[in-house]
Amino acid sequence: MFSENHFEIVDQIAEEDLVASHVILPCTHRKANFQGVPPTGKHFLTPTVSIELIKDGKIVERRIYSDRLGMMQQFGLNPPSQATK
Repeated sequence: MFSENHFEIVDQIAEEDLVASHVILPCTHRKANFQGVPPTGKHFLTPTVSIELIKDGKIVERRIYSDRLGMMQQFGLNPPSQATK
């Protein structure tokens, strides 16, 4: 549903058998419907944190945490939050 298959590693930390990466995923909505919205051509960035467990040189577990609300706001599906006074 989104084009572009690359990402930018902002930070990466490894300790023992864990590797944590902060990455930015650029996306453009070009290929298919998303949440009922047909392709818009909109470009947005999704900050993501990935944590991998490594055993014998292979990734055996991966946990991914991304800013889905921020993505939806950039996409125009969720209004930006209003600052409280």
